[in-house]
Amino acid sequence: MRSNHTVRLSAPGRYASGFLVSKALVDASLSAHLDPGARDLPPHLSDRAEFVLTAAHFLRGSGGSSPIRVRGVRLSGTAREHVSIFGTDIGVLRLETPAPTRQLPMLSPTPIRFGQRTVTYGFGGRSNALVPKELPGRVLARVPFALSRNPFTRVRHGVMVFNHPEPAIRGDSGGPVLSDGLVYGLQSMITDPLGFNTRVATVAALAPHLPAIRRAMEQFGDANQE
Repeated sequence: MRSNHTVRLSAPGRYASGFLVSKALVDASLSAHLDPGARDLPPHLSDRAEFVLTAAHFLRGSGGSSPIRVRGVRLSGTAREHVSIFGTDIGVLRLETPAPTRQLPMLSPTPIRFGQRTVTYGFGGRSNALVPKELPGRVLARVPFALSRNPFTRVRHGVMVFNHPEPAIRGDSGGPVLSDGLVYGLQSMITDPLGFNTRVATVAALAPHLPAIRRAMEQFGDANQE
């Protein structure tokens, strides 16, 4: 899967990762989530994304007049409106102008399994890049709940992923976590006791929150169209 679905988000003094989605894509994934008999999803959808999914903790303090800048391959846009999904570290942003048409990976309607191989796309350490790095990993466990040290960042329906050889770092937050071409979650937290990065990352799973993500999109009304 090409990485042009992953974007870099920046606001004054900070940046994060995110990935492009459209209403049609979320609708297809949600239908498969609600109907176990209809789970033969195509691996991707060619569409103009109107939204970005990212880590909700990046959006804290972003309620001012300054827009969030969205940069990626063949994309330079902004987002001013966003909604955080209650109880977990998932945020939905609406692009002020839909992105150019591209292949968007489908969101998995089912949870990821123990031992599955993953690839996390993120811009950690690449605050000016347009192409994300790729972090191979493997699922260690699913957890019902995870909490950051601060303790303002919470993940409900989490996944513990061991990334190797390169760990996830700050700036990778919000990046998509794929397995077999489907997006299962987004990067949320790293595990770094006393500053030592253990390579174990907490991922916010998407499948249990697909209904809430779709409702969040409805809060914006009709997305801008050209």
